[in-house]
Amino acid sequence: MSMSVILGYDPGGNHSHGVAAASVAGDRIVGITTATCETAADALSWLQSHERIVGVGVDTLAAWSLGASGWRAADRWLKRQYPNCQASVVSPNGLYGSMGINGMAVLCALRSANSTLIVCETHPKVLYHALCGEKYSYASHRRIMNDRLVNWAKCSINPKNDHEWDAALSAYAAAQGFLGHWTMDLYEKSIDQGESLVWPCGESKYWWPDT
Repeated sequence: MSMSVILGYDPGGNHSHGVAAASVAGDRIVGITTATCETAADALSWLQSHERIVGVGVDTLAAWSLGASGWRAADRWLKRQYPNCQASVVSPNGLYGSMGINGMAVLCALRSANSTLIVCETHPKVLYHALCGEKYSYASHRRIMNDRLVNWAKCSINPKNDHEWDAALSAYAAAQGFLGHWTMDLYEKSIDQGESLVWPCGESKYWWPDT
């Protein structure tokens, strides 16, 4: 049975870049490995060291809006759907830091090296709530969150910190869409007037568990 690899990346500050690689065979994930890298360059090197890469899930804005404050239909939908997580869904124009810069830099480099790469935007903290109904809190619920991740992916995963956990969940989300288990694409939500999307790294998806 042929094996494919779907990557996950959680942009962070120095020494806090989470990376993951999910091995996929048939219609399931058979394993996810994780690591923590010092810089975005190190993360890119780790990610590109894998063979048979077909996709990547990244916690970054893979699509940009031309509307007010950069809001996208996906963002508004998440705020309405998960009111307990509204604080985690910020106006794109108000975002800053590694998520926007390192996340996009690594994504662009991966896409440049592989034009057919399937890209999935992710939001690990809201996705966790969507999957289990509880608030993300890795510091105080590490064992529970690790166990849930293993249960969802149905394979061995051993993240050492929240950065690796987020990267693994990003790889899981991309794999679920790639395998056809999740069919909802948040980019397809109805947009407001003047809110058209542009794709800085080419077409991407925002797969989400079907509701």
